[in-house]
This record gives sequence, C-alpha cells and structure tokens, in this order.
Amino acid sequence: MLIKERGQIDKTTVGCIFTFENKYLLLHRTRDEYWNSVSGKVELIDNNPEDAIKREISEELSIHVIPKKLTITHHKYGKDVIEYHLFYHNLTEEEYSSITFNSEHDKKGLFDLSQALKLNLYEDEDYCLKLHNKTINKKT
Repeated sequence: MLIKERGQIDKTTVGCIFTFENKYLLLHRTRDEYWNSVSGKVELIDNNPEDAIKREISEELSIHVIPKKLTITHHKYGKDVIEYHLFYHNLTEEEYSSITFNSEHDKKGLFDLSQALKLNLYEDEDYCLKLHNKTINKKT
C-alpha cells in the first residue's frame, strides 16, 4: 500500500521499470504467479540504491545497464514501512535479446500500459507503471 506519511523506514528496496519498443517488460514470478518489474532489497554489500539496482538487474536479467532514477516512494507491507527507489531504463535491441533470468522468474512479456494493468501484478506495481507512463512518456 502506497503511503504519504512514512515515519521510520524499516527496509530500503529498489526497482526498475524497463521498456522496449514502447512496451513495458514485466517478469512472471515463479513463487506466487505475480508479474512485476526487476526489484529487490538494498543489501549490506550495496553502497547505495544505485549499486543495489545494478546488482538486482544483473542477478535477475543477466544484463549490465545504468538505469536512471525516477523517484522514491513509500509503501506499507504488513508492519514494515518500505522506502522504494524506483529507476527506469529503455532497453536497446541488444540488451533485450541478451536477457536471461534466474529461477525467480519463468517468463517475460512486453505489454502496453492497458495490457499490463490487466495482469496479476505485484502490489503497487500498477502505481509504478502509471507513474512512469505519466512522468517519462510525457517527456518523449
């Protein structure tokens, strides 16, 4: 659940919205049947959220890119308040064709926003996709 009043931060996480040919790249999670973007926790080995998202992208997609920062949002999951650093990257043909994913995901898909919003999305993924669409797509 997205929140405005954040208070104490319990966890810091990162995520990256990928687009390719004006569609969103979403990954299907094997453990719970949700679709989502690349995401994960900031771990002790990470110096900052930027390092964490590059590590997560490498682990989940086996590609190396430097995404741009979109925003920071705050969410409440159970009792935890999560600070979520959201990034984005427009994939090149070479990057897209190089994607292989780890055991967390079993398939990928390219979707326009209306198609993506009909999927079984992980919590607040719809908010992030809409935010990207509103913020980045209006710039281009």
